Amino acid sequence: MISIAYRPTNVALLRHLRALPVSLHLARACVLALLMLPIGCLPSAPTAPHAADSRPLSVRYQVTFEPDLHSGHTQICFDGRAPRDLRPIAGEGPALLGPVRTREGRVLPRSSHGVQLGALAADECVHYRFELGARGFAASHEGEALLTSQDAWLLRPSAPSVASLELRLPSHASASLPWGGDGARTSLPASALELPGHVALGVFSRRQFEADGVQVDLAVLPGELAVGLDGLVRAITGDIRAVSSVCGHFPVSSLDVVVVPVGPEMDGEPPDPIAFGLVRRGGGASVMLLVRADASEEDVRRHWVAPHELSHLLLPLIDRRDAWLSEGFATYYQEVTRVRAGLEDEETAWARIVDGCVRGAADAQDEGALSLSQAAASMRETGHFRRVYWSGMAFALAADVRLRTRSRPSSLDALLCAEGPVFRQTTGTMPATTALRTLDRALGAPVLAPMGEAWSARADFPATAPLLERLGVHVASDGSVTLDDDAPLAAVRRAIMAGPPN
Repeated sequence: MISIAYRPTNVALLRHLRALPVSLHLARACVLALLMLPIGCLPSAPTAPHAADSRPLSVRYQVTFEPDLHSGHTQICFDGRAPRDLRPIAGEGPALLGPVRTREGRVLPRSSHGVQLGALAADECVHYRFELGARGFAASHEGEALLTSQDAWLLRPSAPSVASLELRLPSHASASLPWGGDGARTSLPASALELPGHVALGVFSRRQFEADGVQVDLAVLPGELAVGLDGLVRAITGDIRAVSSVCGHFPVSSLDVVVVPVGPEMDGEPPDPIAFGLVRRGGGASVMLLVRADASEEDVRRHWVAPHELSHLLLPLIDRRDAWLSEGFATYYQEVTRVRAGLEDEETAWARIVDGCVRGAADAQDEGALSLSQAAASMRETGHFRRVYWSGMAFALAADVRLRTRSRPSSLDALLCAEGPVFRQTTGTMPATTALRTLDRALGAPVLAPMGEAWSARADFPATAPLLERLGVHVASDGSVTLDDDAPLAAVRRAIMAGPPN
């Protein structure tokens, strides 16, 4: 069984998360994401080229892993001039590295931005060791396989670069990389030096297949899985088809999926078939799923985590302080797309939305007078994930209904599809305001951006009951949900769940 190595200081939080009701799984999953990512990030200054020469640098990375895959050595060579410094891609990269040295062994100084190269000679190389054993994101199985990210062993140049990577792995090991290739020398896309990605190394099962025009590279780390490799292929294919219902095609043309089997230590109450998921974009789209060893194919196929993570790809990477937008859209579409794909019935989806709003409202009351944007910026410290996720979901629902009931009707689907090519060309992160203005551009009217600005400033949870009642989502005194097809906006409710015509 795969073991997930968390820092000791996180154990108490994990125990607390497991004690939460299953309907709070979004909160538990988000905190798990925090625990699996580095803490104490080193700030990264904006990239700037040398004034004298703005041509891209030519950079060659050579990374050698030790047999246990938890440590190794990185060499960075510059063909021609070198940058001023080397910086972390994300997180605490330099804190995990040994001293960065020149060929002659001279140790290079560090600053708040990274490692200073100074007047390094042309065609020079630098090198350093890295240790992954203490990194919480590493998942291993007796040294057989490792789930990591390239930001744990690569530093990026401070100037625009054309880069290549050569991985030197133990003879028994192979690699699954978001940017493709088998670990031999490959070109690195720019995003691989800007954002983390999921990288699987070692001995693992692998299946490459096509799902609705998407090239999928599936890596399954060692461990028992009742669902089986073929079952995972079918489940992932269904998830891709569900998210494809938004635009008629999936947001990206290729996808890396890394599945990590987990056991009782990741149980919920009741246990979730998929304990956690995380989508990343560095080097290409990749998603990691922690799948319970005893989860059946049917359980995995109908679960919400994978559609939630894949729905993130409908938007660009949104600034962390605006997580209410990205998580809200993903929470909305995890329900909508599963109904469209026949993975969940409409009444159950609306019942889950009602339940989520109730819990989000309770979380907002506990939090006090923070605005939604403040709550989003601090949710990793405060743990108020439910308010952020479900307030964002309520925004997506209200926005979709408003678009569909205009004199010239549109929909959230239509705007996301229209601006999808723009979003996919975005590098780095985007503020929520910019994303909503981009969607408004497709609409031809300022609707979503002003609405989002007001939404993010709210200190309370939005009142969703009146809108749900108008949609025909009737909530009884005992909390049960029934659908009323005679309600004023019942046709809108049905259209949302039906999706755009093929």
